[in-house]
Amino acid sequence: EPRVLIGETYLFELARVASYYGDGDELHLNFNIPFLWTPFEADAVRSIIDDTQAAFPRAARPVWNGGSHDISRFPSRWAGGDPRKIRCALLMLITLHGTPLLYYGEEIGMGDGAVAPERALDPLARRAPVPSAGRDPARTPMRWTASPGAGFTRPDVEAWLPLGPAETCNVDDQRADRSSTLWFCRDLIALRRSSSDLREGPQMWSDPPTGVLAFRRGERTVIAINLSDQPTQVREARGAIAICTSRDRDGERVEAGLTLGPWEGAVVYE
Repeated sequence: EPRVLIGETYLFELARVASYYGDGDELHLNFNIPFLWTPFEADAVRSIIDDTQAAFPRAARPVWNGGSHDISRFPSRWAGGDPRKIRCALLMLITLHGTPLLYYGEEIGMGDGAVAPERALDPLARRAPVPSAGRDPARTPMRWTASPGAGFTRPDVEAWLPLGPAETCNVDDQRADRSSTLWFCRDLIALRRSSSDLREGPQMWSDPPTGVLAFRRGERTVIAINLSDQPTQVREARGAIAICTSRDRDGERVEAGLTLGPWEGAVVYE
């Protein structure tokens, strides 16, 4: 029966992260903590990806995760709650060469919950000399519905941690909305599963304008993500848009290069 062994070694040196893979006979996957703490900027992201790939053994698959139970959620930390930036982050994580790892709630763009210091249950926060919520904002319950209790618990029960604004961000509403972040994430994962380029194809950087992360996967797939506030054009991306963070562009043909608005990204099949 297939099994996978994942490590959370919490190391900040990529060589040490890579060492836990051994020669393919130790951990199958290991949290990429240096990537986790990287600013969501094109140059910084490209640099940490290059460093990761250089440090890892050829057979090892790097993990690309934007969040965990120990750090602010990426919809808050990287995106500041901006749905455009959240989708750009999901697009990056799921199309890079390696293994994407999503922390619960990221698929609906769920950000940090509001936890007052006096409600903090994180042992580190409770021992801190300055009042703090610690890591608890990233550990608030999954918001399943907009109803009292958020579908996580009964309405008459106080959850371990505050539920957060379930009326504005929950699974039930997004499941019913084909334009939602949940459906974007589902469709992106389905695209990865169906594409040998995205599953196993080598990754090669393109030479895009400043502020853009662009790379080729395999023989005919280009990913371009505009991580800036300015519109731009990626000339290397020509063909049909397989999926775009702006869902109304799915299927659009771009023969003269891909024009991207601020904080917009797409997968293009040549």
